[in-house]
Parts: sequence; C-alpha cells; structure tokens
Amino acid sequence: MKTLYTDDGEMVYIFTHKNDILVVGNGALEEVKEPIMAYIKASHKYNNFNVIYAKDIEVINISKGDV
Repeated sequence: MKTLYTDDGEMVYIFTHKNDILVVGNGALEEVKEPIMAYIKASHKYNNFNVIYAKDIEVINISKGDV
C-alpha cells in the first residue's frame, strides 16, 4: 500500500492488484487496514493500468483470503 497526497492536500491510498489501481480518497473509507479487492469495470487508464476511484465503487469486498 502506498499513501500519496494530491495537490489539494487530500490523502489517498493506492492499492494495486494485477492490472488495476484502486485509489481510495478521504471520505471513501474511514480507515483502511487491509488491501481491497474491487471487482469493477474501469474506464480510466494510467499507463497500462486501470484506475479505479473508490467513490465510483458500489460494492467493496475486503477479504484476506483473496490477497
């Protein structure tokens, strides 16, 4: 997990899995302690990665067994 800060000072958490990048911003999840597996179609691209924003995710599945 990487913690980054946006230009406006908002803290975001970056999770990577296969070719997906999940960007979790403040307000999306209060505390994030485990990697998140998100099953969603993403249209955003960053290099060869899909970029997924947590605010666009309706269902978030957190499972240690999938990590």
